[in-house]
Amino acid sequence: MARLPSPRISVLMPTYEQPAFLARALDSLYRQRIDDWELVLVDASFSDDTARVVDRWLADSRIRYLRIHEGGLGFALNVALDHARAERIAYLPSDDLWYEEHLFGLDALLDAHPGAVLVHSGVRYRYNRETPGAVPGFALQLVQCMHRRVSARWIERDEIESDDLDRLYWNRLRAHGAFVGSERVSCEWVDHPAQRHKRMREPVGGVNPFRQHYRVSTPLRFHTTTGNFIDEETQYRARATA
Repeated sequence: MARLPSPRISVLMPTYEQPAFLARALDSLYRQRIDDWELVLVDASFSDDTARVVDRWLADSRIRYLRIHEGGLGFALNVALDHARAERIAYLPSDDLWYEEHLFGLDALLDAHPGAVLVHSGVRYRYNRETPGAVPGFALQLVQCMHRRVSARWIERDEIESDDLDRLYWNRLRAHGAFVGSERVSCEWVDHPAQRHKRMREPVGGVNPFRQHYRVSTPLRFHTTTGNFIDEETQYRARATA
């Protein structure tokens, strides 16, 4: 059987118990000026609600739907990378959305900067705020970014859990080239109470709220951008030998 040609862009969509947002995110993908994409949707949900929402899109051969039940964000993104076929990687978390020029603009920007490994747009956040780069207090968000495929892998839960995407992946990419911004706002990092970083950051979140929401049963190495490093595995080992 002849192998299908690789798409120009692989879009990675991690999701966890967010069926209410999913249709809007997928609609924003379908409104893109570029249609030479594939979507690798990795669902870590325990319920079947997301699967029921996704079902009506699966007739499109560009969409692949994978279910996992462990591992966290880094693991989900590595699974998606393993299944992605394109040399250009973009991210559309299931609770975020793109404006119609987003993929076209980032694809053209990557063409214009052969020395760049990652390009990013500006982003709308907190309902009506906008920034041409990273949201203050945060690394670049997934929804803003497109990068070339490289050998680097996302850091997974068994190494550390963090809301800092620099720590989880972007710093590894910087060894492969420059980061270039378009300064054009073409996506939205949607603000809502269940955002991952809010589950992680105190005082609303923290290691125990995070563990409960994501059903983590193993000790965590946990470090948010606003809190202290927590190494439960070392702590439990010390208590056991005390």
